[in-house]
Amino acid sequence: MKKVFSLIIALSAGISAYAQYEDADGRIPRLFGSLNFNAGQNAERASFINPASNYTNAVRNYHISRPDFDNDMAYGFDFQLGYFFDRHAHFGIATGIMYSTHKGTMTVDYAHVEYQSTDFNGDVFRQVITSTQPMKESLKSTNLSIPLVVKYRGQISKVVGVMIDAGALYNVKMETDYDAIAAFRYEAIYQYVNTGNGVTTAYDANVVPNPNDWLMTLEQYQKNKGDGNEAGYFESLSGQGYNVALNKPVQKSGTKKYQTGSLGFILQPSFTFRLNQNLYLNLGAYYTYQEFGTAKADNASRITDKVGTYNSYLNNTLKNWQNSYGLKLGVNVFL
Repeated sequence: MKKVFSLIIALSAGISAYAQYEDADGRIPRLFGSLNFNAGQNAERASFINPASNYTNAVRNYHISRPDFDNDMAYGFDFQLGYFFDRHAHFGIATGIMYSTHKGTMTVDYAHVEYQSTDFNGDVFRQVITSTQPMKESLKSTNLSIPLVVKYRGQISKVVGVMIDAGALYNVKMETDYDAIAAFRYEAIYQYVNTGNGVTTAYDANVVPNPNDWLMTLEQYQKNKGDGNEAGYFESLSGQGYNVALNKPVQKSGTKKYQTGSLGFILQPSFTFRLNQNLYLNLGAYYTYQEFGTAKADNASRITDKVGTYNSYLNNTLKNWQNSYGLKLGVNVFL
């Protein structure tokens, strides 16, 4: 990031030394098109609904770690058409299309939640879910935006010039594809109560379960038997229809879509190098900031409930902020 700002300062210092270049016939080119390719880094952060709030009557002992993002290289391109309108063709406006993509990894270290559920017989019970390894999601985000920028151009010499544009980005499309790997232990706690008309089940919401509850848990089995046959015990219960599993791995792919219409910011300072009367090489830096939101209807996702199910933590996103910066290389064509 420091390198980007150093380049911006250097470009700003060079502006004071410009000398406007005109074509041989005295005409100053005003209409232009540009195509640039960029590569750099992306810094991402987000706010989330706590997934525990999506579980019915969750016990207070829940703990779900916040995601950590590890971002890889970002890259993309932009195409612009614009016009310089003042007397010396220093200032202009431009618009076009900008495509960017970046890859990364999101990791959730730990998840534990206990909540009210209903089993295959219609009996109420307490479901206990614990992650047995970190949840890792490989992410690939793609964004399509429309830039609307104010541009400045000036010549430092006959060959070397500067061009700086700054303005807004209008988000047309933003989505993230994910490939997730995780594993969970599913346990159950049943509380039986006598209603006078017979025995039925009830939801035990106490942090410490009632001593008379039926505990289908790893800890209880090891405490009572400790014979090393935990896997067989859980498989037997699962075969009877109970929603339990000792260590169930899951893999899932999907796409998280964000709302369109959000506004961002773009700054692109660069040097230009004249190749001929109308063609210039463009070498510089870019910085973009964008904020993406999601509809409330999309933010009600349990990470898992039934054995083997999985929903991305991204489904609980409220807002996502992305800062991208790096270098760009392209061409400007003046008419």
